[in-house]
Amino acid sequence: MVCYLKQIAVKTQIFKKSILFILALGLILFFIVDMASARGNDIEKILSEGRLPSTLKLKEVEPQKYLVATDYFNRDIYGNFFSKQRYQGTYSRGYSGGKVNWGRATSESTTDEKAPL
Repeated sequence: MVCYLKQIAVKTQIFKKSILFILALGLILFFIVDMASARGNDIEKILSEGRLPSTLKLKEVEPQKYLVATDYFNRDIYGNFFSKQRYQGTYSRGYSGGKVNWGRATSESTTDEKAPL
């Protein structure tokens, strides 16, 4: 009887491992197919080109404002932190003649890696 229970336990373990393997294989195949189908996507093509289509027309009834912030973390060739900077400003577009405006531009810098900017 004990031998029979051990056989059932072993078969149950093998069954569980088989199910997990099949599920993992299914997920891998799903992601491979998903990635392959995304390559033919127009969005993927536009993003890979790094620019917007020339036929894109924006509806700019009034100027649009955006807050732009860029953080730089500086390290030496060994990967040791030595400073960080933040440049921030307000970018406005949609003015007549295609003009843009940068305002409230600031920069901050610190040599403390954990200090807030």
